[in-house]
Formats: sequence, C-alpha cells, structure tokens
Amino acid sequence: MKSMGLMAAFLSWNAVAAMTQPPASADREIVEGWVRQVLESHPQARTAGLGVESERVQVDGTRTWMPPQIQMDWQSDGLVDAKVSQDIPWPGKTGSMEKVQREKVGMAQSDSADIRRRIALSVREAAWMEWMGGEKAKLLREQEGVVRLLAESALRNQAQGMATSADAWILRSRAEQIETLAAQAEAEAASSRAI
Repeated sequence: MKSMGLMAAFLSWNAVAAMTQPPASADREIVEGWVRQVLESHPQARTAGLGVESERVQVDGTRTWMPPQIQMDWQSDGLVDAKVSQDIPWPGKTGSMEKVQREKVGMAQSDSADIRRRIALSVREAAWMEWMGGEKAKLLREQEGVVRLLAESALRNQAQGMATSADAWILRSRAEQIETLAAQAEAEAASSRAI
C-alpha cells in the first residue's frame, strides 16, 4: 500500500508541474487576436477613444478669441442703438488656456489607456481561466484513471490477502472525488469561455 501512496504523490506532483506550463505561442496569438477584436468593438474602449479626440479638437479652439457680441436697442423715437463689443484676451491667456487643454488631452489619454488595459486584462484573464480549467480537468481525468487502476489492484490484492477492504474503499472514494473535481474544472472552463 505504501507504493500506492507514493504513486499518488507522484501523480499529484506531475499534475502541479504540468499545470504551470503556459499555453503555446499559437494560443497566445489567438488570445491577442481576441484582445484586438474586443478593443475595436467594446463600447467603453470606443467611447474613451472618442473622448481623447474631443479633447484634442478643443486644443485648437483655445487660441481663438471669443466671438464679438452685438447688441441692438430700438428706442421709442425710432432710433436704433447698435453696440459691438469684443473681448480681447490678456497677453498669455490663450497660451495658458492651450496649456490647460493639452493637459486635459493627456489626462483623457491616460484614462483611455487605463480603460483599454482593463478590458484587455479581462479578456486575457478569461482566456487564462478557460485554459487552466481545461488543463486541470484533463489532468484530473488522467489521475482518476490511475486511481481507479490502483483501486482495482487493491481489490485483487485484497482477494489474495495482501490488502484490506479499507484500502480499496479509500481508493474508490478518492477516484469519485477526483471525478467530481474534474467535472467542476470543466464547468469552470465553460463559464470562463462564456465570459
């Protein structure tokens, strides 16, 4: 029975070592394609890009003067008073306004980059969770098969008087636990795919 315990420990170690291997580069290219596709079509990413363009367009308007104001007053004697006024900015005011607007463009770019980074991260995270769930399920299914073989071996050993019924029962229950864990891992992979 001691050799069965060592074999189970070896299987667990192999399962952990195999799960730490990242997806293949082809899979990474597929995920990056998904990221590009989502960034092009996601409403928040598009809105953030339009916000940057809106701020950028306003930079050109900071150097212009305010439009003139015209006021017409009709008096009771038939005369018309016309007044035209123009606000002339103090020297350096338009430059300061442009500087402020350029800072707003920088802030909008930072906000846009943050939104795009968060969207890309959520896509990569969902892809990683799907891959990890699939790998975990695959390894657990392999482990389940080996534990079932060990349980059958324990039953044969029990028939020969070399093992107890508890050994076989423990291995069968462990195989059922692994089967449940594999089903959960497959469900996790499916839910990650749905994200």
